[in-house]
Amino acid sequence: MKLGLIGKELGHSQSPQLFEERLASVQGSYSLCSCKAIEEVASYLSQDYDGFNVTMPYKSQVISLLDEIDAEAEAVGAVNTLVRCQKGWKGYNTDIKGIEETLSPHITTWHTKALILGSGGAARAAAHVLQSWEIWPTFVSRSLSNEDTLRYSDLDHHVIQEYLLIINASPVGQWPDIEHQPMIPYDSIGEEHLVFDMVYNPVMTSFLKAVSEQGGKTLDGMTMLRGQAEASWKLWQQNH
Repeated sequence: MKLGLIGKELGHSQSPQLFEERLASVQGSYSLCSCKAIEEVASYLSQDYDGFNVTMPYKSQVISLLDEIDAEAEAVGAVNTLVRCQKGWKGYNTDIKGIEETLSPHITTWHTKALILGSGGAARAAAHVLQSWEIWPTFVSRSLSNEDTLRYSDLDHHVIQEYLLIINASPVGQWPDIEHQPMIPYDSIGEEHLVFDMVYNPVMTSFLKAVSEQGGKTLDGMTMLRGQAEASWKLWQQNH
């Protein structure tokens, strides 16, 4: 089984290690496929790979290159797993599974609204999960502002107090820029806050440290990483 990870900056990735043991049993390989443009992604899809994971910034762009897309991935508007099928390439979103496994044990009745930092494919997968639980998501963007999106400059004490679930779906704080953290008013975080950072390298990000110092409950990105990887592996096995 020949597998790979498609993305732009892949130095932080731990995906090869996640699949190393599984691939040993089937004499397979897992490659990092760094692509500077969507044309390079298309080139990899024309090679003899059996499957890919997809990461930033191609989770939405790659859809135009696919022959089929799973209904749930289509609803999200982003894919992170590609499977070579009889008809060609089919896209799935296993981030959904990873997000569900991370959050579901910790959601309570007072988590009715959530701030999602970022607006890419991972952010949309998080919004999809939250909406299925009847939790209202609001995206946070550096520039855009509308009824579903706030700017970082809009995040004052009252907003943070209103949203007791906060998810970082942006790459801010990811290796090698580990000192960076989302620009939110940390002084407004309290013990009632649940904060999930999808970044997994490092596991304890600067963001989570700042939240923890304020007494907030933190969830790192490792459960999501393992959950989406296991779901990807099952899809590849089914079609191999």
